[in-house]
Amino acid sequence: MGEHSTSIPNDEHLSTLPGVITSIETQKKANDRVSIFIDGEFALGVHADVLISRRLSKGQTVSESDVAELIEEDSYFKARTSAYHLLSYRPRSRFEISQRLSKSGFSTLIIERVIERLVELNLIDDQAFAYTFSEARVRSKGYGPARLRRELSRKGIHSDIIDVVIPDAYRDTPAEALAVESSRKYMKRLIQEKDMGKRRSKLTAYLARRGFSYDQMTEAVAELDSLDRKE
Repeated sequence: MGEHSTSIPNDEHLSTLPGVITSIETQKKANDRVSIFIDGEFALGVHADVLISRRLSKGQTVSESDVAELIEEDSYFKARTSAYHLLSYRPRSRFEISQRLSKSGFSTLIIERVIERLVELNLIDDQAFAYTFSEARVRSKGYGPARLRRELSRKGIHSDIIDVVIPDAYRDTPAEALAVESSRKYMKRLIQEKDMGKRRSKLTAYLARRGFSYDQMTEAVAELDSLDRKE
């Protein structure tokens, strides 16, 4: 039984094609893959599902283009399987899937095919992803709109989608209220700071890092100023 796992046929054999499939053997280290031998020599390894879908069998004559198509189909199968695996952990954007597959060495053509298939199956939807991601970030992190916009942008979400999603993310809890909530928690860390001006500066910088605009943090800063005056 062959142990070949490579999916790239040797150049010497390619030059002799067309040839006849003389053997198809299950690989010892990966029983879901098979090794294909052409004219008695190992030619390539593919997933068993690719073999079945292409209806290959012993005694069949294959050409150089046939082998090239097998390599492409096997690459597509691997990329698609990898995408399914990534999505099994959490929803992802088109950009995230594309980026991970690209880092794994898959070609642009293969990645495009995978993305197209995932869209057909409704397994990726950037707008739905953006809504889910935004709600989770606002609920668990209390981030402001600017921070949320940056994170969505880094995940490759188009600005048109971001413009629609962000206002909806603050439908239940306005950004101004989140800024006040965040500031109250942060004020506990400012107890040791006696300089009122520095306290105000640190709070403003903190809220800005969390994605709140000056207008959104106005009430929070005013509350701090009120406390300082009482002291």
